[in-house]
Amino acid sequence: MLSSNLHMITILGTIWFVYQVFLRRKPNVLFNRLFILSGIFISLMVFLPQVTMGETNLTVYQFPTIQVSQEIITPAIQIKPYLFWFWLIPTLFLLSVFLFRLLKLAQFLNKSSKETHENTSIYVLSQEDTAFSFFSFIFISRNLLEEKSASSIIMHEKAHSKKLHSLDIVIAECMKILFWFNPFTWLIKRSLCEIHEFEADRSVVKKGISITEYQNLLMNYSLQTMNAYTSGFSKILIKRRLINLNHLKIKERKNIMRYIISTSILFLLLQVAIQPLVFAVNENQQTSQYQEVETPPKYKAGEQAMMKQLASHIKYPKEAQKAGIEGKVFIKFTITKEGKMINAEVLKGVNEAMDAEALRVVKTLKDWIPAQKDGKNVAAEMTIPIRFKLK
Repeated sequence: MLSSNLHMITILGTIWFVYQVFLRRKPNVLFNRLFILSGIFISLMVFLPQVTMGETNLTVYQFPTIQVSQEIITPAIQIKPYLFWFWLIPTLFLLSVFLFRLLKLAQFLNKSSKETHENTSIYVLSQEDTAFSFFSFIFISRNLLEEKSASSIIMHEKAHSKKLHSLDIVIAECMKILFWFNPFTWLIKRSLCEIHEFEADRSVVKKGISITEYQNLLMNYSLQTMNAYTSGFSKILIKRRLINLNHLKIKERKNIMRYIISTSILFLLLQVAIQPLVFAVNENQQTSQYQEVETPPKYKAGEQAMMKQLASHIKYPKEAQKAGIEGKVFIKFTITKEGKMINAEVLKGVNEAMDAEALRVVKTLKDWIPAQKDGKNVAAEMTIPIRFKLK
C-alpha cells in the first residue's frame, strides 16, 4: 500500500507539474481538462488488483509459500494501527464536511424559487451577488437577475452545467477525502477549478459576447461562490481569466508540440501505473500453459529439507521490521537440464531489503534434479513465494 501511494504521489505530481509548465497558459482548455482527468484515473490504477500477464516457453512450478515471522521490534507501539487512525480521522472529518456542504446545497434548493429565464430553468436566491451551479441546477441571486448582465452570467453557469464541471469537482473532492495526505490532490482540484472557469468564459465569448465586454463584466462583479463543490461566476483568479480570454486569438498549431509532449508523458505515466500489474504473479499457478513435463524439478535433498533450509537461513530485515512492512516476495529462477539454478531474480517484490534477503536465501539452493520429459532432462522455471509477516 505504501508503494502504491508513493506511485500515486509521483503520477499526480508529474501531471500537476506538466500542466503548470506546459499547458496552463495555453488556449486549449479542453485538452488541459482531459489531461488532468486522465492523470487522476491513471494514478488510481496503481491500486487495481494484480493480474497475471506475459508468456514463457518453460514449464513453471511454484512451491508453497515460505513464511518468515518476526516479533515487532518497536516496544509497546505497533505502527500500523496508529497509521490507520492517522489516516482515518482526517478522512472522516473531510467526509463529514463533504456531506454537510451537500446538505447546504439541498437547503438552497428548498429555499429558492424556480423561474425560467430565456428558456433556462434557474433557482433564484435571496442572497445578494451570488451565482453558481451544481450539475443541472443553476442558482442566481435576485439582484443579479435584474441586472443587464444577467444573460451573460446565466450563459456562464449553463456552460458549467453542460460541460459537467460539477462531476470533475466531485471526483477531485473524493480524491482529496481519501488521499488528503497527498498534496497534489489539493493542487489538482485547484487546477481543475481554474480550467472550468476558463472553459466557461470561452463558451460565453463564443456565444457572441465581445471579449472586451465580458472582461469588463469580470472586473465589475466580485461574486461569492456558495459551495466548494459548485461552479460559479466568481472572481477566482480574475487576472488569469482576463489573460486567458486574450489567448483565444492564438492559433492552436503553435502549441502542437506542447500537446504532443504532454500526451507522451501521459502514456509514460500509464506504463508506470500498469507495470506492477504486468509483472504480477498468479499465486495458484502450478504449470504453464505451454509444454507439460512428466517429472517436475526436485531439490536433491527433498522438499522438506529445502523448506527447512529456507526457513532457517532467512532473516527479517530490521529496517522492514521497524517500519512495520509485511508482504510476499516472489523469486523466479530456472533449473537447467543439468540441474543447476540460473537467472534467479525478484519477480514481484515488497521493498528493497526484503527483496534482497529473499533472493539471497533462494540462491543458496544449489543442487537440483532437473525436470524430465520423454525420458530426457529439460529446463523448467520455478517460483518460490516467501511471505514476511510480523507477529
